[in-house]
Amino acid sequence: AGDPCPACLEAGENGKLYALPPGKLIRLEGSPPIIGRRYEIEKFRCTLCGEVYQARVPESIAKAPKYAPSVKSRIAVNRYGMGLPHKRQEQFQAYQGIPLADSTQWDLMVQLMKAVTPVWAALSAISASSLIHYYDDTSNRILQLGQPVHTTALVSYHQGHEVVLFLTGHGCGVKKILPIIEQHKQQFMTMCDASSANYTEVDESLAARWIICFCLVHGRRKFFELLNSFPEASQFVIDQIAKVYEHDAHCKREGYTPEQRLRYHEAYSGTVMAGLHYYLV
Repeated sequence: AGDPCPACLEAGENGKLYALPPGKLIRLEGSPPIIGRRYEIEKFRCTLCGEVYQARVPESIAKAPKYAPSVKSRIAVNRYGMGLPHKRQEQFQAYQGIPLADSTQWDLMVQLMKAVTPVWAALSAISASSLIHYYDDTSNRILQLGQPVHTTALVSYHQGHEVVLFLTGHGCGVKKILPIIEQHKQQFMTMCDASSANYTEVDESLAARWIICFCLVHGRRKFFELLNSFPEASQFVIDQIAKVYEHDAHCKREGYTPEQRLRYHEAYSGTVMAGLHYYLV
């Protein structure tokens, strides 16, 4: 910056250069998920006594584990985040000339589980301190003792941060999140769809603290699916729910606080929902 402009110099002018935001040039390259480095250590043997001498390996390399922590996390993301079985990861690595047996991957996952279990416990405790939870189920292709299982996603908020837990096992959502929400000592709220699987009988103490909200999006979706079979009735319900969405959009545009948003919905959406309830029953 500040240098004379070459074009201006040729024209006899006195222009100066000033800095602009840098340009960007992107080039993408492919690589296997797991990469490796092979170090060749120079060795010498004495022709008389047979003693072998080798080059000194730098301490940072000699003490480094064969499988870096990033290897374990990458395998876990591929398997449990992307649904890529260990055998397919083994095949892909073999194509790239960097073998990684599926049995080795499993051993690494066992090690990783021991390392992250305390993190899971801490996140569960943090989730239990949240005053609002969102949860939903999805079927899982894992078979456990010959029975199908479900994965429940539980989303909570703590000091402005989102905490997401995935719980896989027998039973539906509410049964898997009970150990977490039972830790609440004060009133809390959950949001889920209105399936009977998302609520169960609990003791009076927990029921008194538990505010259950059912997802309006799930409810609207069912009426949308019935639109061709019952067009008039379904369209009426969809139109009423649209009014609630309009009210919520207004709250967001105006930047209402959660308390102001609640009061606005009580004043304007409450009558809509009450009328819709009367129409449906």
